[in-house]
Amino acid sequence: MDTSWSAVNIDFQYTPRSLQEYNYQNLLTSDIPEEVILAVLSDFRDQPPEEIIHLILEKIVKIVPNKIKLQRYLCQLGVLSKLRNLQPLTFQKLDDMPIEYDIQTDYLFMKGKEAGIEEGTTEGMKEGEKAVIVKILKLGKLNHTQISEFTGISEKRIKQTAKEHNI
Repeated sequence: MDTSWSAVNIDFQYTPRSLQEYNYQNLLTSDIPEEVILAVLSDFRDQPPEEIIHLILEKIVKIVPNKIKLQRYLCQLGVLSKLRNLQPLTFQKLDDMPIEYDIQTDYLFMKGKEAGIEEGTTEGMKEGEKAVIVKILKLGKLNHTQISEFTGISEKRIKQTAKEHNI
């Protein structure tokens, strides 16, 4: 890893450090929300994660009076907490506190919802397709090739459905 940078008349060297080297208490004393949120990635000093997350939330609520900005910082905390597998615990703590956090406006929630709708639509289409195949097969008037030509559904899928329904 490169630990220096040079330009005309400037030489800069640094030592990279992990946030896990920092004591969470030092970050919680800050009045800068971004620094307080970073406490979730710091060294918890044998303290239970529930307690640290609770302290972070209390501090953020105390120093961020603007509800819109508070939502943003709580969202950032949720994202960072995922890096330590603490996201479920973080959202549980949010639910336990008298904080209004609208999960439905969260970007990740909306992306998940969108993916769920798409998956549900795909599954619904497959189930509808299967129902049509079963109805046509039960009529007994068309063979698999004719059903495929008529519906645009592959013969393989028609044969699979017929086998599943013993038709």
